[in-house]
Amino acid sequence: MEYTSSKLLHQIFTPRPAISRKYDYGHLLIIAGSKFYPGASGLASLAALRSGVDVVTLAAPKRAADIAAGFSPALITYSLAGDFLMERHFDEILTLLKGKNAIALGPGLGREEETLEIVRQIVKSTDLPTVIDADAIYAFGKKQDTRNKKQTIFTPHAREFKALTDIDVTALEINAKTEVVKKTAKKLGAVILLKGPTDIISDGTEVYLNKTGSPYMTSGGTGDVLCGMVGALAARLHAQAIYNGQTVDLAKISYTAACAGAYLSGKAGELAAKKYKDSLIATDVIEEIRRVIVR
Repeated sequence: MEYTSSKLLHQIFTPRPAISRKYDYGHLLIIAGSKFYPGASGLASLAALRSGVDVVTLAAPKRAADIAAGFSPALITYSLAGDFLMERHFDEILTLLKGKNAIALGPGLGREEETLEIVRQIVKSTDLPTVIDADAIYAFGKKQDTRNKKQTIFTPHAREFKALTDIDVTALEINAKTEVVKKTAKKLGAVILLKGPTDIISDGTEVYLNKTGSPYMTSGGTGDVLCGMVGALAARLHAQAIYNGQTVDLAKISYTAACAGAYLSGKAGELAAKKYKDSLIATDVIEEIRRVIVR
């Protein structure tokens, strides 16, 4: 068992060569948002843009896509017809997957059964590093047989972890909780990032604990920010492995992105909390990402 540290970021944010081009550092596809939860998609996307990936494309139902487009002119938005993610969008999503280095899936999607079904279809159809967050986690609680891709990253808080596993970890002390997360990651064949006062990250073999963060990071949207960060880091690591001619180990890429993302989110949250305390909102955390990265 290890603890996260700034070394994780130093390994990812190395000096760039003089000749660097767009896409060398990754292209992330985010699938998020719905008519009723449009802001989540924008928060995840803006956080991803700040976290070192070259390009972010957001696929979202129309209202969410339109609202997210106003978060940053650097964001590419693809509007899906309707109020929520539906099975008829599947072919469009498959087209959007081409040329991407990672996927982040879930913030603000809602839990319509049709939405959960297409989430399962999307995850089964790709071998890219895939962050499964928020509502998307509920697609796999009773259908864990669909999972056995070590490049998949689940990012639940305690309630979402219970929905995924039917295990309540809220009363467990840290060692017992760590063992549950490790066993679950091994069972699912995936990476688990359990969010909490101490984040627990495991790929089923190794475990990292992350103690960065602040009790002021309870406002809505901070989890969406983490999702965008982890997706961005996974896309960047994947693209750089290809660009540098390295062996592409997607499982390692996903695990590293989860550990580094937890650290980055927590440190940015600490900086934001010093300024805003009880007034902290998710965009305050996003604004501090750059300060953590450039240290």
